Amino acid sequence: MKSVTLKNIADACNTSVGTVSRALANKPDISTATKTLIINTAREMGYIRTEKEAIPLELHKIYVLVSSSRDFFFGEMRRGIYQASEELQRDGIEIEILSSPFEQEEQIDVLSKLEITANDALIVCSAGRRIGDYIDHFVDNGIPVATLYTDASSSKRLFFCGMDAYSSGRLCAGIMGRFMAKKGKVLILGCFSGNETLDNRFAGFCSVMQEDFSDIEIVPLLQPEDNEEIAFRTIRDYLTRNPEISGIFPTTYHYIHGVLKACMELQRKDITVVGYDTSPLVLECLYNDYCDAIIYQNPYLQGYMSVKSMAQYLLNKSLPNDNLINISSRIITKYNAKMVISANC
Repeated sequence: MKSVTLKNIADACNTSVGTVSRALANKPDISTATKTLIINTAREMGYIRTEKEAIPLELHKIYVLVSSSRDFFFGEMRRGIYQASEELQRDGIEIEILSSPFEQEEQIDVLSKLEITANDALIVCSAGRRIGDYIDHFVDNGIPVATLYTDASSSKRLFFCGMDAYSSGRLCAGIMGRFMAKKGKVLILGCFSGNETLDNRFAGFCSVMQEDFSDIEIVPLLQPEDNEEIAFRTIRDYLTRNPEISGIFPTTYHYIHGVLKACMELQRKDITVVGYDTSPLVLECLYNDYCDAIIYQNPYLQGYMSVKSMAQYLLNKSLPNDNLINISSRIITKYNAKMVISANC
């Protein structure tokens, strides 16, 4: 027989999973009629048989603050979060996704208004260094906080789930240097928003270029925001004025889209492009030689593992080893793209 979940009971009672959890935990903030309906329904569905078997659940809510962007990357991350949420329902854990533009001021506005209790937890895709102050504020008030995708390592966060940004930047540089035969001029499209992860990618890339590819000239091109349309116009105009550029390293998901659109418009298949993350556009460019290699960050797994790990902390007070959940780097080229993507769907 298929096990009955909190969601099954919630659907039958036309209410939320959180309300079902609170009713079964005998919380005081639910009307007697609603609580009776839920308990009776749960008993009838086989979730519990007697009042004594109704083991109280301590309800927890995990808030996850991610970008409101509807792009492929954050869509995959949400898919992982939703999958974890489904699996955690019976443990009395509810997930609520908070969305804002991926900018510090927008995130600060959301965090400053967030009402969160001692039973709850928070996971943040940090948009910049100032977010660390808000993380510390929550932690100082007894709220566990973790970071996802983009870290705030100097804060008091419990753990980080994502890729080692500095090492991934070094990996991109190693690939780029080899593809460019250790010579030429490479453009680094970076962002000076104060995002720790993006800064570390930039630094890691430059470190390898200085160590192993000294004949490659680095041309940093820093932008104030992570915006695909701005990246497209910037790269198109720059390449028109400077056709000698032989390599481009876009440090963000939106930047690589802008770079590839510019390369396609100018028909510049001769430029070596190495960046991050898959999408239908990126895969098309891989197959048609406008992009040479991608570092796959597995956003689905990041979303899934961050929520599951925070749930384990809430339930058992257990933390990941070294307070890090390291999502391994995976190099994708047109020759292995279908295999990698299908294996991670």
